[in-house]
Amino acid sequence: MKTILSCISRDFKNEWRNLYQLGGLFSFLIGVCYLIYFFGDKNQSLSEWNLKYWLVYLFLSFFVGSRIYEEDQGRFRIFLHQLVHPGQLLLSKIIFVFFLLTVMNMLILFFFQLFNPEIQVQFFNWLSICMLINVGMATLISFSSLLNSNIRNNTILLTVIILPISFPLIGMAYSTSHSVLEGVSILSVGSKLRLILGIDLITIAIVFFLYPHIARN
Repeated sequence: MKTILSCISRDFKNEWRNLYQLGGLFSFLIGVCYLIYFFGDKNQSLSEWNLKYWLVYLFLSFFVGSRIYEEDQGRFRIFLHQLVHPGQLLLSKIIFVFFLLTVMNMLILFFFQLFNPEIQVQFFNWLSICMLINVGMATLISFSSLLNSNIRNNTILLTVIILPISFPLIGMAYSTSHSVLEGVSILSVGSKLRLILGIDLITIAIVFFLYPHIARN
C-alpha cells in the first residue's frame, strides 16, 4: 500500500511541475464550452445538454489518457520497474486517473452550469453517476495508455482501444443522467447503475486478465 501511495504522490508532483499540461486541458475545456454557448442553441433541451456534456467528457478523457505514462518512459524507466511492481504501478495510475476524471467532471459541470444556468442539476446524484463511470474509464484509459507507451506512442491504438469499450459506458452514463435530469430519484435508476457497475467489472476483469501477458512481454 505504501508503494502505491508513493506512486500516486509522485504523479501529483509531476502534474504540479508540469502545469502547462493541465493548463492545456483547462483551456480546451473553456474553448469547447465557449463554442457550445455562443454558437449553439441558447434554449437547449435536457437531452442536448446531457449529450454535449458526455461528448466533452469523452474527448477530454483522451487528453488525460494520452500522457499519464510519459514520465515513466524516460531515462529512469529501468530503475522504476526494479523498485515498483508493474501491477502496483498500473493500480496507482488507475487511482490517479480516477481522481483526474472526477475533477474534470466537476469542472465540465461548473462551466456548463455557468453558460446555461437554466438546466438544474442535483450535484450529489450527478457526482455519484460520474464516479461510477470513472471507475471503468480510469481502468480502460490507464491500460490503453500502458499499451500506447510500449509501442512508441502510437496514439491510434489508444483511440481504437478506448472507443469501442467506452461507448457502452458513455451510453449508460447518458441514459442514467438523463433520467436524473428529468427529476427521477437516483434510487429509481438502480437497474441502470447496476448495469454501469457490471460494465466496470467486465472492464476491470479484461484488463487484469490481459495485463500479466503485457507485463511478461
